[in-house]
This record gives sequence, structure tokens and C-alpha cells, in this order.
Amino acid sequence: MNGGDAKKNSPSKALEETRVLKFGGTCMNPARSRAMVIDRIIEEKEKGQAVVAVVSAMGREGDPYATDTLGALLPPETPELDRERDALLTCGEGIAASLLAAELNASGVRALSLRGIQLGLFTDGRFGEARVVAAAPEAIRRFAGQGAVVVAAGFQGVSADGSVTTLGRGGSDTAAVALAAALDADGVVFYKDVGGLFSADPRSVPAASHLARIPYDEAAHLAHAGVRALHPESAWLAEKNGLPIEIKSLSGEGETTVITSPNDLTQSKYQSSGLFAVTSVEGIAQVTVTPAPTAEWPEFPERLFQILAEKNISLDMIGLFHDQAHFTLPALHVRPAVDCADRLGCSVRARTACAKVSLLGGGIHGVPGIMSRIIGALARKGIPIYQSTDTYTVISVLVDQARCRDAVRALHREFGLDAADESRKELASRRSE
Repeated sequence: MNGGDAKKNSPSKALEETRVLKFGGTCMNPARSRAMVIDRIIEEKEKGQAVVAVVSAMGREGDPYATDTLGALLPPETPELDRERDALLTCGEGIAASLLAAELNASGVRALSLRGIQLGLFTDGRFGEARVVAAAPEAIRRFAGQGAVVVAAGFQGVSADGSVTTLGRGGSDTAAVALAAALDADGVVFYKDVGGLFSADPRSVPAASHLARIPYDEAAHLAHAGVRALHPESAWLAEKNGLPIEIKSLSGEGETTVITSPNDLTQSKYQSSGLFAVTSVEGIAQVTVTPAPTAEWPEFPERLFQILAEKNISLDMIGLFHDQAHFTLPALHVRPAVDCADRLGCSVRARTACAKVSLLGGGIHGVPGIMSRIIGALARKGIPIYQSTDTYTVISVLVDQARCRDAVRALHREFGLDAADESRKELASRRSE
């Protein structure tokens, strides 16, 4: 979906000065956090703007209405229940939207909640990881135009047959951007429990550097590499529509990150020419598949990956050899992947409880010495590497999940991201030679 699609599907006159605010799950619980949410909404209303608030489910795993808590009610590996799983998971956002709208009204702010088909977000119909393909938020436009705060349940859209579909973990970000594009908003504000983006998760690396301004593509790389403060699709969608994203702390204090076009970037501590972040993703498994003795190349890997694709199993860190195939995937998907390999008579080994740790930077692929420094920094901490992969901007290694935080800290320190950025300057200099 792009700006043209949104406008084509939204014939009504655009709202003037529309502000789309997205509030994450930790903003919605406990009640004192929702009180700050209401404060942020009132601040925007007092500026004379129409406000659309997109909300996530309340809290984190273990909280009664959090997405992970709801998901635990169903067996994890039941593809035939994907439709019902999506319908169940979106209940969390619906509860959050209704509660916030009620509390806004109790505070003297006219508000109402919308969800499902009422949002006007239409998807490609893939359960669990749907993409928004068109937007026609006429109900939102109508109610916001009448002066009400519209509280939209995030994380969801509807397919062509009317089924509720979820947009993937963090999909409320993408819902907010899609709605902002369709409503011709000037931008989107994401409120989080941590203000802005950093060179690493500041909860794991207290010395992490703040990224004041960052271009869309590098923000998307951060999200793909494991930063949970941003859904990767939201960054690409914002870029297509020229919508800046501002990430703030719910308290309204502290540092802010602006995600925008490279042309709009101003001088800051952030240097787009070199290393800028270390990220991690936990809950990863490594699968090694060895073909049956009678299997031939390339029929073996071609058939294996065809079957995995048919089961909608997404793979990462793929390595192909004449006699083996290696790949990683979320640990929850190991069983279906093993079943696929069994169908071909292959032998399978799975290493669970892994984490992917990634070093991000402009043009790091092929720069001499980067990989040797990664290996050395982790070896000095006694952290083995099970697999690696690299692109033009990302080098990733697979390590034990129990050592994930140690690995992130070691690489963050090794490449000068703790405080001084000498390593980034050195890398930029070597790239220009």
C-alpha cells in the first residue's frame, strides 16, 4: 500500500491537521500509564488537531489481556486454527481501545473506539503476518471530523473475505502509519516505554548511544535485526508516503528519535556512514538438514524449501552445501520444519535456545577486519559462533541465547559504540580509500 492507494480508496476530503498517535502495550497498562496517554492526547487536542490514537494490547506477557497471554490459550503449532488465532489475538487491542475511549470520555474528552472492518484497513489475508494493501478509513474520518478522538485498535485489518487478520508482532506501528497515510496526516508519533532509538537496547547496554535522527531504510534494518521499538513494515510504508515517524517516551520527557528522509537529516551525533547499532533477537533455533543418501542436488534443497514455503515457515540465515542445508527460524516453528524434512526422508538436527546478534552499519560488507573483530570480541568472552551471515549493512552471528546480552555488550564495546565513535570514523575512512 502506498499514498496513491490510500487516496484512491479514500475519496472523502482529508481532515485538516490530523495527528496520529500510537501507544504501545506498556503505555496502556497500568492505569497510571493510561493517565499519561490521556495527557498526551489532550495536549494534541488543545492544539486544535483531530486526533486518532492507535493502541496495542495492554501490558506484556502474563498480563491478562496482553497478546502473548491470549496466544497461550491456543496450542502453538496448529495451522488449521490460524484464522481463530488471529481473531483471538486482536481481542487484546479491542479491549485496550474500548477502555481508553471510556476513560477519555470520563475525563471530559469525547471519544469512541473502532476495530476490525470499522478501521478500513484491508490486507492480503495472510494470517499472522498480513500486509496492508489498501486503506479506506471512512468511519475514522467521519468521527474525527466531528471532533471526537478516535481510538483505533491496532495490529489488525480485514481480508477480502472479511476475516480479521493480524499484522505481525509490532503491527500496531504499521496500522498507525497506514491510517496516517490514508488520512493525509503530517506524521506519526509512536509513544514507547523507552524514548527513541539507541545503538543497543539501553536496558541491556546502559552505555547505548541515542540516535536522534535516522533515515527510513536504516530504521527498517534496525527493526528487521531485532529492535522491537519499531515494526519494519511501518518504516517502509512511511518512506513510501513521505511520513516522518517520531518516537517518544510516554512521559513526554527525555530523548526523541525522528525517522525521516535522508534529505531531511541534520547534523547530529548519528553518523550514517559507519557503524551505528548492535541488536539481538532471542528465541531462535538452528536447523541442520542432511538429505537421504539417494537424494540429488539440486532436487533436495529445492523440494525442501518448497515444502517449507507451502507451510508458511519463514527462514533466516540460510546456508546451502552439497550435503547439508542450514537455516534458522523462530524456535516455536521447529516442529513443523522438522516434519517437512521428515517427509523427504532427511535427517534433522535442531539447536534451540539461540539468539541472533547483529552489527549494523552503512557499507560494512567486505570491509577488511570487521568479521575478525567480531570473532575475537566474542572469543574473548568465551562465546562460540554457530553460524553467520552478512549483507551490505548487517553482519549477524548466531550464539547461545544465555550469552546474548554478553555478546551484544562485547560487540557494542568492540566497535566503539559505548561512548566515543572512533571505530565508526575509522570505518568511514577505510571505505573512502
